[in-house]
Amino acid sequence: MKIVSAEFVGQEAVVVRVMFENGVAEDLFEFYSDELTFETCEFVGLSKLQAFKLYHERDVAYLRS
Repeated sequence: MKIVSAEFVGQEAVVVRVMFENGVAEDLFEFYSDELTFETCEFVGLSKLQAFKLYHERDVAYLRS
């Protein structure tokens, strides 16, 4: 199931809320805006697993910096 839209909720602790092509909305994960950055368009077209992989890659890169 692919993501068709995404939005960020919050400012410091930001929740990534997505809508899947079947109409189901879900909060995927939370990140801290002073540590990681994302654009909503990065999630469109991804599966849930791919979105988690994107988060993991950014988190690891941040922790290694």
